[in-house]
Amino acid sequence: MSWRWSAPDVEMKLSCAGSWHRLRWHAGQVDLLDHPDLAAEQVLVALGGPEPACLSYLQLWHEALADGGFLGEWVDDTLLTEARLSWLAMALERLRMEGFHEFLRPLPAARAERMGQFIHRFPRPWLDRAASAVAESVANGSGVICDQAPGLLPAAVAHRLRRAFVASVGGRYMTLGAAALVPLTISVDDTRPISVTGALTGAHRAVTITVGARWLYRVWAAGASNVGGHLVLGAEPVDAAPGHQLRAVIVTWPALDTAQLEERTLSHDGLDWTFWPGDRLVVGAQHIGYRAFEAHKPDDQSSHGCVRLDVAGQEATELSLNQTMEWGNGLTGPQVVHAPRHDPSCQLGLFDQVNQLGL
Repeated sequence: MSWRWSAPDVEMKLSCAGSWHRLRWHAGQVDLLDHPDLAAEQVLVALGGPEPACLSYLQLWHEALADGGFLGEWVDDTLLTEARLSWLAMALERLRMEGFHEFLRPLPAARAERMGQFIHRFPRPWLDRAASAVAESVANGSGVICDQAPGLLPAAVAHRLRRAFVASVGGRYMTLGAAALVPLTISVDDTRPISVTGALTGAHRAVTITVGARWLYRVWAAGASNVGGHLVLGAEPVDAAPGHQLRAVIVTWPALDTAQLEERTLSHDGLDWTFWPGDRLVVGAQHIGYRAFEAHKPDDQSSHGCVRLDVAGQEATELSLNQTMEWGNGLTGPQVVHAPRHDPSCQLGLFDQVNQLGL
């Protein structure tokens, strides 16, 4: 399964032949929705006829994927603001009128102009998909014209992985602001195995992550960088069918000073990634108080608790502690009392110690 199957479709409109036409990106292909006989129009253009705007955009798209030089502007997308795009429009005009080359300087002027046009004309989601396709070409050895592209990809990975890290840690283990302040070192190296070390709190608070450049299209482009509040560092298709399952390497924090990697199966429902129901992962727990259940006799003095859990892909799952216990005693085989879309008779059996529930 390619990232192209799980990346959402995107559309854009442009003025063409006196009306508004639509371009759609779907599963890696760009379709001109208002040009039903595209081949015939391309023949007319080749014979010297006027080129419709939609065909001009399609040609520019294919040039960008073959060249890859636009990565120089795309790498840090936080800098690709509206102000930057406005400046780029003026810089393009100066390049055409005066030959003054002030953007994408490593590229020859003619290529810089085409890549600048691509950045200026296409919306951000289109740039993301084009960059992911370029990253895949580089990783697979087919390459692109821009010889700087392989060197730009590690920085692109680092920028996006940093945001995914903050989003996964913030709100679950700490606030987003505190997560953004955790010192994070990212090493992008395809020759080394995926790894994560460090602590989120304490005197030695710092995290180090190692991933390959393939993370950009296998995980980030597929929309799987943060699933259920867990950072995903690697993903491989479970089978060759388009749809829809990945064997992922995720980061968990059993304690705030201990990081570990786990393998989980992800499933795509057509909208988003979730943890595969047969491969559940509890991602949070909150004690909501002790209470007696009707099944217990009035003279039953046992202490029974109820714990509300967030199970990946589920919400507000309640587990009864079907075991007489004292504070800190072992807990095995909690039973699902209620979980949306889940069989109440299923036994999760995920915890060995009560303190793992944060009680």
